[in-house]
Amino acid sequence: MAGHSHWIFIGLLAVMAYPFYVNLPLAGFHRTIVPYGQQQCTKITAPGLSYCEDAVQGKSGIAYAACDPAREKKNKVLGYDFFAQDEPIPSGKIWRLDYSKTPAEAMPMVLKGAPEDFHPLGLTLDEGLGVLLVINLPVNQDVNVVEVFRMESEAVLVHVKTIQHGSIYNPNGIQLFSNPAFTSPDGLPSFFISNDHYFTNRALKLIENFFVLPMANVMFYDARSGSVTPVIKGIAFANGVSGDHSMLFVSETNRAQVHQYTIDSDSHHGLTLNRVRTTKVDMAVDNVEWDPKRQTLVAAGHPKGLDFMRFAMARNRSDPAVPRAKSMVVSLDVPAGKLTCLFADDGQYYGASSTGYVDHQAKVLVVTSLYEDGVLVCKQGPEGGS
Repeated sequence: MAGHSHWIFIGLLAVMAYPFYVNLPLAGFHRTIVPYGQQQCTKITAPGLSYCEDAVQGKSGIAYAACDPAREKKNKVLGYDFFAQDEPIPSGKIWRLDYSKTPAEAMPMVLKGAPEDFHPLGLTLDEGLGVLLVINLPVNQDVNVVEVFRMESEAVLVHVKTIQHGSIYNPNGIQLFSNPAFTSPDGLPSFFISNDHYFTNRALKLIENFFVLPMANVMFYDARSGSVTPVIKGIAFANGVSGDHSMLFVSETNRAQVHQYTIDSDSHHGLTLNRVRTTKVDMAVDNVEWDPKRQTLVAAGHPKGLDFMRFAMARNRSDPAVPRAKSMVVSLDVPAGKLTCLFADDGQYYGASSTGYVDHQAKVLVVTSLYEDGVLVCKQGPEGGS
């Protein structure tokens, strides 16, 4: 009996030690963030252009950013709500940024027919179809949805439909599937979408995070039938998704890594994903952006995860006792497996980076942040940050 008790004790100790083993590197205690790349950066600012979680490139020089000022006091992903009862909650917007001009221009797009309770998170663009898909986390509803917009003009998006499904419950990242065979007759593309947690209850989410439970997933929405099926399971906080017709990348935030999958598709039998590579990235990875032409993946995230969480959950983020949320954006040469830092910040200039992409024609890096005002544009090349 004593021998059995000994092994039970060891087993319990191992179970309790595992979260600390995983979370300590994620916390970033071992890291000192040295600012890098700021010298060639400028901030695009405008009243209301703040708390922009995601951005996608249109044609060269143009970005579309999903910005939600309500994140200052409410975040459905992290589970805090600091709004007073009956306090007005500002709606989010989609911004069109033109950084081909000097100075850059920022314009909130007109959203014809969009729901009033609009709080965008991830987004994905099919410029050929003129379709923008946006994850919406309404603050006054328990459901989370995908809003479909068509581009009427440079300044106007027309709301086409809302996609609500029981299997899209904690959506975070979204990536359209650029295979015409999976496009609906009315021109709506199919898409991949991550559920960052399995649980929707705040307390259970905290348990899922602390024990690094691999319960999150990625779903596939088939626009032809409106069906949603799981294609990836066993992820600890599935976050950003990016890819093309043959490849998909998924960031696993709580394990500081990115997974690469090949897509095997058949218009009659659906599709399957096969994992081919996992790359460790020394930060809590947020969104990722795949460049199939150059075979590079740009990843943004939080190199000191504990500082980020303390900052995000603080009621007064200007309090000197609250650590600043740090930033990091890296580029992964996928064939070579080589990581290169494009931007890093200690939180004093531009913290809490959530998305980064390189516009190679314009030779700039675009960075957005969950908690900063404005969007960052940094020159790249011999005179820039890479």
